[in-house]
Amino acid sequence: MPANGIEPLMSVEFPENAQELIQKVNLVMIQLTGVGLTGIVLDPNTAQPLLNTPAQTSTHMSSVGNAQLNAALGYAASVSAAGTQQLSQDLATTVGGIPSKKILIRNMFDKDQESEEGWWIELKEEVQEECSKHGIVKSVTVQHELTGGMVNVTFQNLDGAAACAKALAGRWFDQRQLLVKYIAEDEVAL
Repeated sequence: MPANGIEPLMSVEFPENAQELIQKVNLVMIQLTGVGLTGIVLDPNTAQPLLNTPAQTSTHMSSVGNAQLNAALGYAASVSAAGTQQLSQDLATTVGGIPSKKILIRNMFDKDQESEEGWWIELKEEVQEECSKHGIVKSVTVQHELTGGMVNVTFQNLDGAAACAKALAGRWFDQRQLLVKYIAEDEVAL
């Protein structure tokens, strides 16, 4: 049985703008989950998308997420293009989590598109340099083997982490919009 609001459809035809719709949905999914469409698993029994993040479930998605997905698919009758852009910008510039000395920056890279040997070392140095503008950085960890373009940064104090998180949330890096959240100091986000 499909979830509320999901109408199962089957077709062998794709709309002319299918590629554009897929790209828009991927961008929204990156903003919501940090991994885009690669983070979705389809349940073959229901064809219902299941998000691979603990904060989201297949039966619940925030109204902002619903509005963004609907707008990306062209179904947002009640949301204007400007409103959708504002929702996207608001979501991207919001720093999630409970303030701590450690932040997680998502969407910094796509590991499958990186080909240079040791590319993550250069990225780590760039992140260290940029984050040091906001406070003393104790460590930077580029999770180069995982999807989601994740980088963990630990600061000496909360003020540095907060200033950096605020400065980076929603910012563009290498044609990717960054998402930032605080994580517990003993946590390594996976």
